[in-house]
Amino acid sequence: MKLTYDNLVKEAKKITEFSRLYNRLVLEDEIDEDTGNHIVFSYVFNPLLFNAIKTGNDQLTKQLLDFLENMAKSKDNLVQEVCDFTVLEELQGVIPETTLYPLLGEKTKEGFLAIRQYLQPNNTWGKI
Repeated sequence: MKLTYDNLVKEAKKITEFSRLYNRLVLEDEIDEDTGNHIVFSYVFNPLLFNAIKTGNDQLTKQLLDFLENMAKSKDNLVQEVCDFTVLEELQGVIPETTLYPLLGEKTKEGFLAIRQYLQPNNTWGKI
């Protein structure tokens, strides 16, 4: 799957749970078709991922983190920004590092550590 900023939400909607929550939020007038990718991922992707990890839904966690890894690998810098600044940065304050880090793929680990270093430069955990 080649992810671009223009097709990011469309591709994410192939994940059943993402599509369900997205459609519900559209019906509730929380988001619409013109809502930007950063907001959609903050309102839809992140809550799904946070809940999947916290409740031990390994199948959904893997599906979402695989998608996130593909975002991190995208040649489109705008997709990488959604991955890093909307998803990974928000994850930092919600999911403990010791829980999250082992679940991440190679590229998302790199992004996670870079953001971690930026947010807390004196923290020695996971330094690159």
